[in-house]
Amino acid sequence: MTVSAATTSGQILTSAYLNNNINSGLTYISATTVGSAVASATVAGAFSTTYDNYRIVINNVTASVANIALSLRLGASTSRSDYYFGSTIITLSTGALSATSANGSAAGFFIGYTNTVPVNYSFDLLSPFLANRAEYSSGWANVGFNGFSSGIDNTATSYTDMTILPASGTITGGTITIYGYRKA
Repeated sequence: MTVSAATTSGQILTSAYLNNNINSGLTYISATTVGSAVASATVAGAFSTTYDNYRIVINNVTASVANIALSLRLGASTSRSDYYFGSTIITLSTGALSATSANGSAAGFFIGYTNTVPVNYSFDLLSPFLANRAEYSSGWANVGFNGFSSGIDNTATSYTDMTILPASGTITGGTITIYGYRKA
């Protein structure tokens, strides 16, 4: 990317200048509201050829059961067993460090623990639409734990949809917002 000369006060910025100098970053795609007491929340048409990589932000989701794994599944299938991930977890009250991992999980990617008070999650999802192995990296926190997770979907498949679901119980409220990392 070629950067033009610095701007000056009062200068009018043309679209050509902006396209040449501001050609990366996050682009808002969509926001989906999570229903009330639902077993899962699906975002259809989340991924396309427009972007290779995505940032997903889940705000203010409340679960019916505290400290249950919240997972991400790609595509429509619920019977796949090819999610591989590892996660470090810190218990906030004691500072104890633990870990969880899966080698061929059917549950999906572990993105964090739920709580009966609103929790927020943020993660990057790489190559879900490309016919590659999709990867993710997440950070999360609730009132009892926080942690970091990463993993790979060991299937070279193109996905357009994603689903967020708790291991048990239901989730309520909040939004799932998807941003695309703009291609330079």
